[in-house]
Amino acid sequence: MMTAPPDVAINIAGISLAPLGSEWNSRWDSLAGGSYQSGVMQSSAWMNFKQLEGYDTYRVGFFREHKLIGGASLFVFPYSGHEGFIICPEGPVIPWDDIDTARTCLRLLEKYGTELAEAVGGIGLRIEPHLTPPAPSL
Repeated sequence: MMTAPPDVAINIAGISLAPLGSEWNSRWDSLAGGSYQSGVMQSSAWMNFKQLEGYDTYRVGFFREHKLIGGASLFVFPYSGHEGFIICPEGPVIPWDDIDTARTCLRLLEKYGTELAEAVGGIGLRIEPHLTPPAPSL
């Protein structure tokens, strides 16, 4: 059974984080698919596949002035009695070229990840963006 995600409304420096339901699939897939730092594992189709495999899935968006600028698909395999990692394969989708925005998005994701970990028994959050060297200095 999927644990409910934390009911959070997080805002830092004019950027907010909010859950993205299936009504966002088209916009999310367009954003994630257009990011060279992301990949298929951030797509709605991959999220559906992971749900069929038994993973709990969560997707959040980063918004600036009500415009979706990034986000993350997160997966948790529900181990009975064991803690595991929250994974964000090939993501998060963040405007990495804008250091201040990227830093703020990571702070938001860290806060959400901490609250999600407390809710589902996670011990950490692993992110895997496709960043070309040199990686941004965040």
